[in-house]
Amino acid sequence: MSKEKETNTKITKSKKGVSKMMYFTTPIYYVNDAPHIGHVFTTVNADFLTRFYKSLGYDTYFLTGTDEHGQKIAKAAQQANKTPREFTDTIVPKFFDVLNKMHIEINHFIRTTDPEHEALVQKWFQKFYDNGDIYKGKYKGKYCVDCEGYYGDDELLPGDLCPNHKKPVSVMEEETYFFKLSKYEFYVKELFAKKDFILPEKYKGEAHQRLSQGLKDVSISRKSTDWGVKVPFDKEHVVWVWFDALINYISGLQGKEQYWPATHILGKDIFWFHAVLWPAMLKAMNYEPPRFFVHGWWTTNGTKMSKSLNNFIPPETLTKYGVDEARYFLLRQMPCGEDSDFNSKFFEERYLELSNTVGNLINRVAIIAQKNYIDLTKDYPIEKSIQIEIDKTIKEVKDDLDSFKVQGAIMKIMSLGQFLNKYTNDTEPWKLVKTNKEKASVVVYNLVLGINLLTLLLEPCMPEKMKEARKIFRFKAEKITDIYILSTKKIKPEKVLEIEPKILFPMIIKFEF
Repeated sequence: MSKEKETNTKITKSKKGVSKMMYFTTPIYYVNDAPHIGHVFTTVNADFLTRFYKSLGYDTYFLTGTDEHGQKIAKAAQQANKTPREFTDTIVPKFFDVLNKMHIEINHFIRTTDPEHEALVQKWFQKFYDNGDIYKGKYKGKYCVDCEGYYGDDELLPGDLCPNHKKPVSVMEEETYFFKLSKYEFYVKELFAKKDFILPEKYKGEAHQRLSQGLKDVSISRKSTDWGVKVPFDKEHVVWVWFDALINYISGLQGKEQYWPATHILGKDIFWFHAVLWPAMLKAMNYEPPRFFVHGWWTTNGTKMSKSLNNFIPPETLTKYGVDEARYFLLRQMPCGEDSDFNSKFFEERYLELSNTVGNLINRVAIIAQKNYIDLTKDYPIEKSIQIEIDKTIKEVKDDLDSFKVQGAIMKIMSLGQFLNKYTNDTEPWKLVKTNKEKASVVVYNLVLGINLLTLLLEPCMPEKMKEARKIFRFKAEKITDIYILSTKKIKPEKVLEIEPKILFPMIIKFEF
């Protein structure tokens, strides 16, 4: 299998030549409550990856949105004395606010109440039924309203508690339509055996036990609620909210299916339905399988954040010390696939990391260049050590991102900053300029060259803050490929005409959340 296929990159030909396409999604978020750090983290990850691959020359598409059907929404709306649609219309704008405040750029925001989405859900349901993948029957089982799903006895916690919400489940019996998931058991197991279908690999391992017990057909309609997409040939039933929601990844493309297959970014708690049911549905409709990047949970003092414990971090708290600073903290702090704690101490460490490695470097070099009238419009030679470090950084960062090691990629970008700081200290251009201005100019030129790449590499993580940084030197490049040709590792330096030093990360005495 080629590397391009492993990373869910589609290569198409156009009049302009070869175009590499990548499609990133978040889960669509359930609108029973306002957004929190979990929503922000997943969406910032997708935004970072979309921006980075775009900077590398890829044609990208980024989808997020809201999941608005189901019994849980109907119940929340009733408690708020609103219709389900009125209720969802009050919550959805809060998700748009988060996108704007967190500097997140998307191609499309989908709502499962969109007419186009509902029409496609009905089309798929009808096609499944016509092809014999759906049949009518009765189901009796233990049901969690919050999960909108049934659980087997072996999946429940002691006391018949839902494993996700730690609440008692209800015994329900109802007429329902079933999807023949068992028909696709061999196909799903084949996918799980493939490298890079699910990353990190640990989550694939955790699913093996459930897979080894065989796949049972899934109940995919409900009569217990009327808030949902109507089954096209049986108006007494609505489509099960999960079955409805998964189809958003296709309907959200708005006819631009050339971007498929997707790279789905999601939390570990919703991994099973996505990685088992969704690929089976896609296979039934003759679509290629997606790829999954699974991340852990944010905790507070080691405890998983939850609504019942009232320990969720809202976006306004998260951004107390800056939006891009918060984005950096989220992406830098959580190891690939692991849980991570949110606290003032960790945030302070990451802020000081930015200040010392990036902010001080940029301001110091800008002052040296400005104070000593270094002519950065001349073509000075590129130091071999700088060239090697840049080449290594870009390769290692892309390798990490292809494997969803976002924290690792950020750390490698910051290693370039550390290298440039060491290069500054070793060469001492503030001293060298007094005895050999030409040599000092070469040093500063190489530092500015490194800073140009450093800020472009960090821009997908901190888009607005790095725009500020790039204005210090009036850099004009907008993406990595504007000044670095990946295929030949050739650096194309920019001419710097004007410099305006600035403190990017001001000192903060105490961090408190």
